[in-house]
Amino acid sequence: MDTIISINDCAVKGFSKKFLQSVDFEMLPGEAWLVTGPNGGGKADFIKALSGSLTFEPNEGSPASSYKNSFENSVAEVLGGSSKKNAPLPPIAHRLETLPQVKLCGVEGILDRGLRYMSTGEIRRTLLCRALLSGCRLLVLSDPFAGLDAASRKILLEFFDTIVTRQLSTENADSPFPKIILSMERFHEIPSGINRVIEFTERKISFCGTRNDYENLLAKREENLSGEKERRRKTFLENLKRIQKEHPGNIPPHTDGSLISFENVNVGWDDHHVLVNMNWHVDANCHWLIRGPNGSGKTTILELITGDNMQVFRENISLFGKRRGTGETIWEIKKRLGIVSYRLHVEYRMVGGTTLLETIISGFYDSIGLYETPGDFEKALALQWLELAGFGGRENESFGSLSYGEQRAILILRAAVKSPQVLILDEPCHGLDENYRSAILDLLQTVAETGTTTLLHVTHDPSEVLPCEKHILELRPGQSPMYAILENE
Repeated sequence: MDTIISINDCAVKGFSKKFLQSVDFEMLPGEAWLVTGPNGGGKADFIKALSGSLTFEPNEGSPASSYKNSFENSVAEVLGGSSKKNAPLPPIAHRLETLPQVKLCGVEGILDRGLRYMSTGEIRRTLLCRALLSGCRLLVLSDPFAGLDAASRKILLEFFDTIVTRQLSTENADSPFPKIILSMERFHEIPSGINRVIEFTERKISFCGTRNDYENLLAKREENLSGEKERRRKTFLENLKRIQKEHPGNIPPHTDGSLISFENVNVGWDDHHVLVNMNWHVDANCHWLIRGPNGSGKTTILELITGDNMQVFRENISLFGKRRGTGETIWEIKKRLGIVSYRLHVEYRMVGGTTLLETIISGFYDSIGLYETPGDFEKALALQWLELAGFGGRENESFGSLSYGEQRAILILRAAVKSPQVLILDEPCHGLDENYRSAILDLLQTVAETGTTTLLHVTHDPSEVLPCEKHILELRPGQSPMYAILENE
């Protein structure tokens, strides 16, 4: 049986830096591999080396060190191809809709549509189709499900299962479809055709074997962690109540009844209608899941609440008992709102030298970075939130030194620390590995259990729905009405 890829005691290097010390990996015909592991564990470096951005180099002094890739230069990370503008269309462009690759990716109906008018899922499928048509023999896919709605996820799962099923047969060596190595953080989303797993933790291989053995390992890990999670949550809630009792003057006033009210709201641009005659009310401690396909208006709703969409001032929208545009300031609204989004994450990553404690405390002031002198109450509460999320004793570490997943956890703590009346969560688990995803969901459930904060949670992933989210706002573009109010059993 011919080896497709063979790596024996090789380091992963780039320029003068060594990213991984020693890697052993072998891919054989009949195998479909998942590359996984926590954020910052080394998974991304391995993928970069496979795709050519970094290099595999045999370690010195080891006679077994070697690297073999039977595909030579055909390894492609999603996604390669020409990016030249206004280039003439090749002959194949006139018969694209007849090609099996186009049908498999589900893009035959959008071939004439401009990229700016495509949803995230449609763009993702288009790029996959381009990779298949390039003729590459090995396709390395990095987190392809991130940010996709349910319909796009279904199409991509069918895509992977079809290709993997064809490639698992050693008799199908001349298949026009490439071999696949899939890199993902979340094991629960893995296509059924994947049968091998390599996991990187702390920049080392922490598992390499069959899918079944890896599933058993994950089950044992979860069993060991469950008791510690519950103990930490119980201790936090007790300490939170104690601190709030000791500092009653620092607890912001809360509005009873309706926190958010949309009355016959209509929002759109030119002839494009996003929200049509929408009526929606959010009461205190009624936690909401907001879902819908890409481009359905979820972000628009959040921007109307935060004030980032100026059409809020012409519509009948009330926050905390006051109609927008009747004299309230943006700072009065921000005091009652907490926000976690990809945009906030990007902004905070540009701030240098901020410690974890300062990052959490900045949530009291709604600032990117800390420019105020905090009081004892802010410090005590911030330390309790850090302890809850597993960052106890790390308050003086730099935010910039953390992994991506750790940074997202800190930003959720920052948003929750002031006990906002409404906490807006726009895909809070986007880009997180399985461990941090689980930790973030546990943290958000704990926030809901404090009884002071109401959650508005946007996610495409049904496995991320929290037990506290009993109400669902489901957007249905193109239908009348364009939304539905549902109850989550």
